[in-house]
Amino acid sequence: GSTEHYDGETLKDVYGAAYRPEGNKARYIETRVYLQQVRDEKHRLDLIKSRIQYRKEAGLDTSEAEQELAVVQDKLKRVTAEVAEEISKLYNVNLEMVMVKRYIDTLSWDTIAKTLDLKMRTVLKFHGKALPRMRRILLADGLVELAVEAKADAAGAETEAVQVSVSEDTDREEPDEYYND
Repeated sequence: GSTEHYDGETLKDVYGAAYRPEGNKARYIETRVYLQQVRDEKHRLDLIKSRIQYRKEAGLDTSEAEQELAVVQDKLKRVTAEVAEEISKLYNVNLEMVMVKRYIDTLSWDTIAKTLDLKMRTVLKFHGKALPRMRRILLADGLVELAVEAKADAAGAETEAVQVSVSEDTDREEPDEYYND
């Protein structure tokens, strides 16, 4: 329910009236998990660095942890490049800026709004527009699956309809007149 948190705020706080717990959250969970890989690898890197520091302070061997650090640093570079490449397929500067700030630079919503000199509402609107597009991009590239809908639909009757709506879904594009709302 609304007790579940996404970066310290409930999804309802973030998305307001557009929040449909059974819809948005289930539908875009795999997309978010994919996009959050950079953040996850950055966290893993910090943990390993801390472990190395603790071992040094205790006068213990750090070579194993330092090898692990090198592996994670390489993975972070690859993951960052891949996620950035996928985000670039949005082909919309406003949406790309918000997604890069959020998922590559791992900034808070507040910091993104300040950095881009946009109202919070505009930042969240861009993110809300970008998520379904990212999902279609990731589906097309085989990086996420339709598993969430398939599981949510016990009878299996709507799975075909979902696949159709994913591929047929047209973007009702508003003109890109906004950068500074």
